Amino acid sequence: GINNVVARYSYWANGGESNTFAKDMDLLKCMGSENELKALAQYCSDNGMGFFPSVDFLYVSSSGNGFSKSQDAARRMNRSNATITERFNAHGEKRKDVDEKTLVSSKVSVEIAPTYKSSFEEVISNKSIALGTIGKDLHSNYKTNDGVTRAWAEKDHVKILQTFAQDGYKIAVTAGNAYTWNSASHIFDLATGSSEYRNSTGSIPFTQILLHGYVNYSMDAVNKTGDYETALLLALETGSAFSFRWMAADDAIFDYSTFYNYFSLDYNKTFDRAVKLYKEAAAVLNDVVNEPIVDHAALDAFHVLDHEGLIGWTEVPVPEGSAEGTLPTYEPAIKRIECGGVFATVYGTKKVVIVNYNDHDVELNDRTVVKAKSYLVLTVKEYNQILDGTAYEAEPVIVPPVVDENADNNEQEG
Repeated sequence: GINNVVARYSYWANGGESNTFAKDMDLLKCMGSENELKALAQYCSDNGMGFFPSVDFLYVSSSGNGFSKSQDAARRMNRSNATITERFNAHGEKRKDVDEKTLVSSKVSVEIAPTYKSSFEEVISNKSIALGTIGKDLHSNYKTNDGVTRAWAEKDHVKILQTFAQDGYKIAVTAGNAYTWNSASHIFDLATGSSEYRNSTGSIPFTQILLHGYVNYSMDAVNKTGDYETALLLALETGSAFSFRWMAADDAIFDYSTFYNYFSLDYNKTFDRAVKLYKEAAAVLNDVVNEPIVDHAALDAFHVLDHEGLIGWTEVPVPEGSAEGTLPTYEPAIKRIECGGVFATVYGTKKVVIVNYNDHDVELNDRTVVKAKSYLVLTVKEYNQILDGTAYEAEPVIVPPVVDENADNNEQEG
């Protein structure tokens, strides 16, 4: 079975995906009644699942519920309302078919958090909540005579977190900026790689190194990319839990709609594969969940060469004093071809996981082979032996002399 499941319940209230001002909770009727929501929360509790209904205090997509753009919206440097607009990836033009999001001043977000909490508790009593983008975004406000710096906005975000944490709430956030770590028990969508811009030389799971064993975190939804092999390796390298975004309806429900980012959501199509993925990762990581990551390194790795990959042979002369007829020996003339994409993570004093992201097998310094798109699980002692290993020196190979039978026949005939 699968244990330690945590569910983040999104777009269930306050206008759903096109959300309204979160001054109080306004249940979205198409998502079910209050009784059905209570039953869902109780089901999760009875089955040992975490249940985190999501709310966003930082953005508003549609007016209503007491929101005033002139009073409550954050301002840009030119004093216009601060908004975020979806754009086309191909040419950068704004999408007119998608609602823009207005940024709410952090001062206002602090004021509405307690009122939302009160209305939330009238329906749900499990004291778990996902506070959306508070762990991801931090914006200033250039409103005249009422401005907010990003440093002050951080303090406001902490106050919102404390509004719930001080009352015993379990809190989930997205991305997990450092100011959330004291309050958050779960972090969703924690980045497992860099931007991969040209001026970057690689990525280090720095945040995971800091948090592993102390705060639960998961990577971005696996079914957004469909690359399950790489997701498994990332989970083993960074100690991340998997996450999937699912719904009970068929994916076709979003055809010909503006919800172009919502795809591969039908849980019937990916559930079995998710279970298989979870079980394989759990077999490796379950016993180190509470262990810190004490080391992470990019390893020296090389292409695996067989005889067809040799670039020649070097003859080793017969030592003086050898018996008559002793054949010379030959050593492979090998130039090892280095490759990247191989990383090791050390979990406490218990276990080391080496992952190979390459599409081909690699060998380490001591000729330990890691299969393509695969991993090795070692003890710390075994890992240290690999690090201490010297560069590969090929064993001498005896090459028998080539006998030209035709030449012998010609000599006899002559």
